[in-house]
Amino acid sequence: KEELTRRATAAVLAEVARAKVDNITRARPPVEVRRSQVRSDSAGSGLFLRSDAHAAKPGDLIAIYAGVYTPPAPDVTHAADGTSILIPLPALREEGVYVINLQGGGWICGAESALQAKNNTAKGLCAGWAVAALANHPPRGSIPNVEAIAVDWDDAISDAVRKHINPITTLPWYIDDGVSVFVPQTVRSRGIVFLASRTINPGDEILFNYRLNPHGNLPRWYAAVPDEISWSVVDDAGLAGKKERKSQKDRWWDKDHGDWGGGLLN
Repeated sequence: KEELTRRATAAVLAEVARAKVDNITRARPPVEVRRSQVRSDSAGSGLFLRSDAHAAKPGDLIAIYAGVYTPPAPDVTHAADGTSILIPLPALREEGVYVINLQGGGWICGAESALQAKNNTAKGLCAGWAVAALANHPPRGSIPNVEAIAVDWDDAISDAVRKHINPITTLPWYIDDGVSVFVPQTVRSRGIVFLASRTINPGDEILFNYRLNPHGNLPRWYAAVPDEISWSVVDDAGLAGKKERKSQKDRWWDKDHGDWGGGLLN
């Protein structure tokens, strides 16, 4: 977990630097936005490993799921007179649903970030690290190649995260007897990063298992993916032997001290 947090933090700093230096080449992440190859009415833009990038290995950091973070509402005691507590649901945008629920409660809405990434791409600019919301669900006959991992952002980069990656919602957190209660500024932001769950070759589309509610009204294009398939590789580093763990750490070291320079990807 510490290694993941360190790598995710470096990606955040790279994204902040990218925004400041107006998308210069040395700040480019390993992925880019292009027209999706998924044949579906809902698939427009897609996320791809750059054709000039190295193949991604299981455990490699692929992208950040940027968006507005709404933390889980606290336990609120109902008033003695039976006054109800209202907890607003995520607001769904017309241009697409970009809400990802977090384990333990709360959610991230990536609609604005997804739109910004599309606009940057249309202008010929680098879309950045914060593009995970544009990954599509694997079509029938395909399997996902990334997994979403929750990250508790470190206090050292909390300001950068709140400004560029996962700002705290400014909408009412909950409504108590008609009075809107907002998220305190002391609440820490949380995020999601995508890790490669299997080898991803240059030019491959990034596919993420949406895990839609099987009891809900599922769209026709959706094909459920068994969890054992999604997680077939992500945990290998933790289950492998000592030699394999050392090999994995060596790969991380090589990448951090080879392709990385001052926290930026070449």
